[in-house]
Amino acid sequence: MLLCGCMDAQQAPREEKVTVGTHKAAENTEKQQGGDSAPEEAFNIPKTAAYVTNNMSEEQKRQLCKVIAGITDFEENIDIDGTVIGRSDVNDFISIVLSQMPYIDYIGQEYTISVDQNEQITSLSLNYTKTKEQAEAEKAVLDQKLDEICAEVNDGWSDYKKVLFFHDKIIDTCHYSETGLSPHSAYGCLVDGQAVCEGYAKAMQLLCARADIECICVSGYAADENGPQPHIWNKILVDGVWANFDVTWDDPLTMTGSPYRRYDFFGLTDDEIGESHVEDSNRFAVYPDCDSDELNYYRRTGFYYDGTASAYDVMSYAVLSSMSEGDYAARIKCSDAEHYTQAIDELFEDHTGTGAAIYGIIYDAVSQTGSGWATNEYAFAKNDSFYTLTVFFR
Repeated sequence: MLLCGCMDAQQAPREEKVTVGTHKAAENTEKQQGGDSAPEEAFNIPKTAAYVTNNMSEEQKRQLCKVIAGITDFEENIDIDGTVIGRSDVNDFISIVLSQMPYIDYIGQEYTISVDQNEQITSLSLNYTKTKEQAEAEKAVLDQKLDEICAEVNDGWSDYKKVLFFHDKIIDTCHYSETGLSPHSAYGCLVDGQAVCEGYAKAMQLLCARADIECICVSGYAADENGPQPHIWNKILVDGVWANFDVTWDDPLTMTGSPYRRYDFFGLTDDEIGESHVEDSNRFAVYPDCDSDELNYYRRTGFYYDGTASAYDVMSYAVLSSMSEGDYAARIKCSDAEHYTQAIDELFEDHTGTGAAIYGIIYDAVSQTGSGWATNEYAFAKNDSFYTLTVFFR
């Protein structure tokens, strides 16, 4: 029996639908147990998908590799062992291919599956938005861009410094846009410079893979002013610790159009990111737990105000550090609402930005660094949700 489906980039799936742009998979919390798993190399599991597929049985991994190979060869019809994947699980299965294979960005939005009398999938039929030659040419250009970025990485850097560099490079390279030529791809992010969350996350995944850093994409929802929206971000293993990273949300859209980097979503625990993000469940996938805050950008750098030191001292350190590195913005994070209010009072007095304290901080930093920033003018941004304060030099 043939069944048609559609991969819709704007909506969560219904029945046979799978989301390409944000990988919304049908909810299913049941764990697939299966038999003993064979080594990943026996099935040529891609490095980007190795961790996520740890929950798969031997036969599921075999069929996954078969589908990946078929897509890579632009096969329109791919046979599947009819004892492995049920009709109700096709969304979860395809979601792994789409979310953990960053080079695959050429699958059309419609697909067809064949199922037997037991509702088991026996074949998958796809269409492609590019020719094989076009995809290979774009991959070559993307690989060149990845090489250029990674050539700036020092082999002696820690994983943390490498991920921080990739985070900044992606933000500096890309502008969030739904109207780019390939916004859901790493190519769109790093080559075209226009992408949505999927492009950001896959760019990070590819850069980390080049640096032998384990990085996976996480599909789910994130809440903004319009309510929960389909979203994708990363979990990365940094110096032996797993944490959440959302590069998209660290690249804010500003009213002036001026770009700047945030670090509010750099190195978060599951509890921290869970205040705004909810990851999908997937029958075939397993995601690592992130329960350590040691990778949090603000804690790691010391730009964190919790009352141990004064807000003045913390901001002074942040401003001096930023100016020394040629960065035109200094950022601090407060531990809670109480310290956030205290910091605003101490640094900006009347909440309008006209307070004297911040001027003294900027003046001292300019004097120490010899930088050319103005000492009598600045701008600042507040984030009441994340208790962060950013000061911009002029």
